[in-house]
Amino acid sequence: MPPALSADHRDIVIAKTDPASYDYRLRVARYRKIERTAECGVHINLGLSESGLKALGLDDSPALAETRNRLYLTAAVGFYRYRWLLTTLFGATPIAFSNYFSKDTDAPSQPVRSLRNSTFGYGNGVAGSYESVAAYVARIEAAVANGELLADREFYGIVRLKGGDELADLLTDGVRYIELRTLDLDPFEPLGIGRQTLDFVRLLFGYFILQTALPAQVDAVIATGEAANRVVALESPFAASHMLRQGLDLLADLQAFYHGVTLPFNAQTLIDQMRERLLNPELTPAARLAQMAVNHELFETLKQTTQHYQQDLTNRPLIGFESRTSVDQRQILAELQAGRAVALPEAQKLNE
Repeated sequence: MPPALSADHRDIVIAKTDPASYDYRLRVARYRKIERTAECGVHINLGLSESGLKALGLDDSPALAETRNRLYLTAAVGFYRYRWLLTTLFGATPIAFSNYFSKDTDAPSQPVRSLRNSTFGYGNGVAGSYESVAAYVARIEAAVANGELLADREFYGIVRLKGGDELADLLTDGVRYIELRTLDLDPFEPLGIGRQTLDFVRLLFGYFILQTALPAQVDAVIATGEAANRVVALESPFAASHMLRQGLDLLADLQAFYHGVTLPFNAQTLIDQMRERLLNPELTPAARLAQMAVNHELFETLKQTTQHYQQDLTNRPLIGFESRTSVDQRQILAELQAGRAVALPEAQKLNE
């Protein structure tokens, strides 16, 4: 969530990167609630590697694009269906600081699991369509044409289908990966997300692709999942969720699933840890933060923690570029801080 703001929100600064992005952000700030555009979250790109495609009898050929598309659509619907579980386990925005809510907002008076993932959080009310890639593209293009969205990049669905540089490229090139956009920043992790969270998302992705199918009533399944998430997001972070039984059932399904595949992490330990969080919600990030808000000056504590993370990260080799000289690393860091893309070392690309 944004830090404490001034009442007129003039202290929110629009990031200046390339001219096109800056102009877009200015338009968003004019037409949307700027405090909601100041929220931050983690985006995770999920896709099948070449070896993964091969194991499924697929490749990058246009002839198989429809089959690949269906797998990615199935995963997208799965994440919508179980968004509430990610909010329960990893929600980390239990409160908002001053002047986030306007005075006439009927805001929660007690801590919740995730304001950001609730109706009080990010989003502009435009729902996507995941029945097919063509339906997905058409829905976003129509929303831009009728003024619901300022641009296709303003589609804030929790899953984006990704292919080429332009939205329409999905129609010709197919889906290459999906972008999951629902996770809050975890303030207890220096990078905003921990390995445990990433591995659980990877486990879900594999389960959705290999164990589930695209439902006949896609919109109905998504609507049910979103309704459950709206309730879960505003639950007390200290109480067991009303979706506890469904969460435990899914973990049991994941446990049965992983026995049939080879995974690069300890799946059983991970499932046990997630089960413990469901049964003991005080272990979740939202509950830990809410408890800190009771016992400490939360904003100052978080600011100090962030400064310590920054000190650690700026006094160690630049992640992903450890093989470069210290001079090169400083130059790369400056480019990244300016919002410009930097190519990964060729050796790391091969390893990935």
